[in-house]
Amino acid sequence: SSSKKSCVGGRTKGIMKAAAGLTLNEARTLMRIGMEAYGSKRFDQVIENVWRARNKQIAAIGLVDVARPSDRWDEIGDLPHVKQYYKDLAPAFSLEATRAGVPRPRGALFFGPPGTAKSKVAKAVSAYLSEVSGRRWNYADVDIGQSMSKWVGESERLQDAQLDVLNAISPVVARFDEASMQFSGYQSSGETDAGSMARKNQKILTWMAERAHDVYVIFTTNEPWGLQSLATRSGRLDTWLYFPLPSLEGLVDILLIHLKKYLKLTATALKLFDLREIASEMFRRRFSGSDVEQTVIRALQTTFPNPVQQKHIMASLEQIRPSALTMKEQVAKTEKWAKERGLA
Repeated sequence: SSSKKSCVGGRTKGIMKAAAGLTLNEARTLMRIGMEAYGSKRFDQVIENVWRARNKQIAAIGLVDVARPSDRWDEIGDLPHVKQYYKDLAPAFSLEATRAGVPRPRGALFFGPPGTAKSKVAKAVSAYLSEVSGRRWNYADVDIGQSMSKWVGESERLQDAQLDVLNAISPVVARFDEASMQFSGYQSSGETDAGSMARKNQKILTWMAERAHDVYVIFTTNEPWGLQSLATRSGRLDTWLYFPLPSLEGLVDILLIHLKKYLKLTATALKLFDLREIASEMFRRRFSGSDVEQTVIRALQTTFPNPVQQKHIMASLEQIRPSALTMKEQVAKTEKWAKERGLA
């Protein structure tokens, strides 16, 4: 029947995507192991088994770190403009949009002070696209330095392999963390490494502009001024998204998320906490989302096995040195950079 053919076709495509990058014998072996473990009625688990094994192999090579994050928007406080951006963009990632000739979204620059959830949001984007696009998106952390070698020509070969992996595991969200550092040294590369880094960076920029696969690139950085303009111009990335320190309301949100996550508090127990009072003190001290999380963790560690109360949270936040204080100059520079470009 047509429905049976459709089911078989879907399974075949699923296996082909999961096994991308494996040899035929490797794929067959993993399929056999999966079928013996789960049987034909749980074919989704068979595919998952192949996918996990393939990603272990990729990780062993050391070129990219592949995962399927489970991070969700409701686990991320504040940042309404970022969430709305991806909500508006979601239809463009669908297969229907591709068939209709809608250009695929290419990527974004996430920048802001340390601890403002840039990495977590990058993972949440991957999980979100899996929900809304009708396809399962992978997530990969990419480090240009992993493709460096002291041998002539080896760096270029490793970089080709790195980009081939990203193409093979598409659709994928590929995050280049601390992008300003990864692309640093571009100008002086000819003097320091015979131009190897310049060639590598140029190759990635060309790939970003010409890539035909569904690879959505996210650059994350605390120092956007360190990125060469070639890396962020239109055609390579679609937008720049600023991740500021949380607002007061954002801190209330973030605090609630972490109290639920770490303390497993019920709705009744949460009523014993004056979230706005705690968040107001955090706002006065210019806490980041990461600072809020560390406050809750510290309170739990120092009171266990006794239950955490509001006084423990208040005592804990007194011990936290927020990044806005320890990295005051950098944070101020980031905020100024964003305001001058109309992004804040």
